[in-house]
Amino acid sequence: MDPYANQTEALLLNYLAGSEVGPKTYAYNNFGYGLLGIALVRADGSDSYLSLVLKYILKPLGMKSTYISLTSEQAKHFASPYDIAFNKVKPRHMPAVPAAGALRATLPDMMRFAEAALNPDPITSLGKAFQLSQQPIAKV
Repeated sequence: MDPYANQTEALLLNYLAGSEVGPKTYAYNNFGYGLLGIALVRADGSDSYLSLVLKYILKPLGMKSTYISLTSEQAKHFASPYDIAFNKVKPRHMPAVPAAGALRATLPDMMRFAEAALNPDPITSLGKAFQLSQQPIAKV
């Protein structure tokens, strides 16, 4: 089952336009990250979420093996996903909300990202963003 595969940005935004804001309590929500991705793409003027991520994260970190859509050759090199019961499942596709978890990266690329996040370069804009992301903003 691929629950996000047929969603589009237009369908998501149309749904959200008719929604009401829920209770003011914290709850994790993938669609919130998806909506944030849409907003960031529009604010930056990028043509896609991947273009935005390439510009600000992947290229500056030298991450050359991170994708949203995989070719059949690339798919051979990526780990298969499993569900909570350890059953092998097919990867999910998220065309409407790629910021909610559509990126697929090799282990070396993930290590580059982790290194940059754990040891931010205070001189670069990406390093400053990593530093800012690690500052507490509220007590939970």
